[in-house]
Amino acid sequence: MKRLGMFSKLALVPLLGMFLLTSMSDGQPPSPKVTNNAFQAGEVIEYRIHYGAVSAGVARLEVKPKLEKVNGRDCFHMVGMGVSSKTFGLFFKVNDRYETYMDTETLVPHRFKRRIEEGNLKHYIEVEFDQSKHKASERSTTVPGPVHYDVPPMIQDAMSAFYFARTQDYSTSKPGDVSHFQNFIDHKVHDLDVQFLGREVIEVGGIKYKTVKLKPLLMEGGIFTHQGEMYIWISDDENRIPIRVESGLVIGSVQVDFAKATNLRHPMTSRVR
Repeated sequence: MKRLGMFSKLALVPLLGMFLLTSMSDGQPPSPKVTNNAFQAGEVIEYRIHYGAVSAGVARLEVKPKLEKVNGRDCFHMVGMGVSSKTFGLFFKVNDRYETYMDTETLVPHRFKRRIEEGNLKHYIEVEFDQSKHKASERSTTVPGPVHYDVPPMIQDAMSAFYFARTQDYSTSKPGDVSHFQNFIDHKVHDLDVQFLGREVIEVGGIKYKTVKLKPLLMEGGIFTHQGEMYIWISDDENRIPIRVESGLVIGSVQVDFAKATNLRHPMTSRVR
């Protein structure tokens, strides 16, 4: 199984959107402000994860109801969890947790945490972002640190990128259009291009959804180092939540399917009645 883990397939896959790389000054909110009309505090989304034909586990994404203060800024506190099923856990146990503290006005992260328990691997990492100085300070179980890195303005982490991507507007996108993206994970700034393929109606869990289909253009040595191609279908409505993710692995493939959501900001109009 790929060491990024099952939840990583959900949290890292939807790293979409184009960054507005605008500088910031100390003591001032990062610029520019980003309009968020896609999600809200209290939102919960749940997924089923399949490894081939096997039910491998579940994933849950939550925006905590209460805002948090980080570096003097109001932040959304997002938590993502991925847990293997009992049967799959007999062969490969997974218990992953991701957290980000994302500025409510600019949608950049100020703090990121990741705890991975996958088979015999256990790892913890925490990153503090200074968005005004374009720095990331990382601590982990392997490097107590902190280790400091230079990062681009408006950098995202693996978790915040998922939510930032949902603020993007695909209404005028044409097949073949490519968005360029950067985020910081595992000591590095990674580049990723995502191609807009078009619109499709797909069936998930016996329900049909209108979706936007996207394809990450995988780069050698980048975030996605698995084998095969990857595809993402997001709801073609104002919520823009992933409905399905498919990805090839060295052996087999993984599929992440939408199960249910509560406290969405908008009605799920992508659902076909």
